[in-house]
Amino acid sequence: MQASTVRSGLAVTDPFVEAIHRGRLYDVAREVGLDPEASPDLRVRAHAASIACEEIGRACEAERRRLVTLLRSEGCDVDGGGEIGPRQNHTVELGVAGYEAARRAADLLRYDGYEPWQQWERGAERSASRFSDEFVVGATADVTTVVRLRWGSGASRSRMRRVFTPTPADWSLVELPGALWPLYSIVRPVRLGLERVGFVERHAESLGPFLSTPESLIDPLLEFGRVGADDCVLDIGCGDGRVVVEAAERIGCRAIGVERSAALVARARERADERGVGDLVEIVHGDGRAADFDEATLVFMFLSVRVAGDLVPAALQRLRPSARLVIHEQSRLPPSMRPVPEESRALIAPGAVTVAHRWTAP
Repeated sequence: MQASTVRSGLAVTDPFVEAIHRGRLYDVAREVGLDPEASPDLRVRAHAASIACEEIGRACEAERRRLVTLLRSEGCDVDGGGEIGPRQNHTVELGVAGYEAARRAADLLRYDGYEPWQQWERGAERSASRFSDEFVVGATADVTTVVRLRWGSGASRSRMRRVFTPTPADWSLVELPGALWPLYSIVRPVRLGLERVGFVERHAESLGPFLSTPESLIDPLLEFGRVGADDCVLDIGCGDGRVVVEAAERIGCRAIGVERSAALVARARERADERGVGDLVEIVHGDGRAADFDEATLVFMFLSVRVAGDLVPAALQRLRPSARLVIHEQSRLPPSMRPVPEESRALIAPGAVTVAHRWTAP
């Protein structure tokens, strides 16, 4: 078993980091568990990783069966695919006939607690109906379960077609009338050009859809961030407030959450009050990119790596000396990200896994 790898100039000594990035945590964990040369600590973690992946797989399989039964009972022709085995993410894929079938299934799933990640209108919807190949919805409890309603062959496109094929970023950039939907094929190369020269901010449309940090991972993340009672934790895109509330409740530190969704802000404030830490937790309704970092000694982010790749360097420049920044995701950080994290570690908890990265401001 390779003991370490090098990514973006960082020596990663945790073999499960690369395993998660490659989507092979379960296989690698089983290999480590059978390796007589692996350390006892590594074998214990491998066993925990195997159990976590099996738990996630069972939960996804149960949800897949339930959703297929539910949708078919409402007349939706969906393909549930084969049985889901051990896996490292809470994602269910269902096959549908096309965009309209996906929209109908998504509308039905709203009654079951699933919300669409993105919704389009007018020209954007007409363009999406022709160029997208999936419709994504999510529901959050202890974890966020993502359901991808997919159609089409999934065939790769040529480089030229990729340049002119609109994406959600293009539909979010400008609202076109329905009759002008073909112009999104021009919006895309224009947007890419403006981003390259810095006239348009990448990912300016949002910080991404709401993904909750699994509750079983919050304590390991706070420990990884070395959070103490004297800290002030700032969560960018705090969602329902679970991280800041847990930090205040468990450690007794001050915590600030910033969230752009009014509905999630209300849920976060209610959670803080219910747990009796409303005096320690402040929930701010606003854009996390404009958050005030002055009080923060630890900034926490759970965002897609393509968004975090833009935000992390700027955030580190705004942090006070010795403040920490922690992000977590299962995807690999952009190779060009600088500075590289001082530590990256696979965190494994019941029914959840992630890779956490930590920086300390100079």
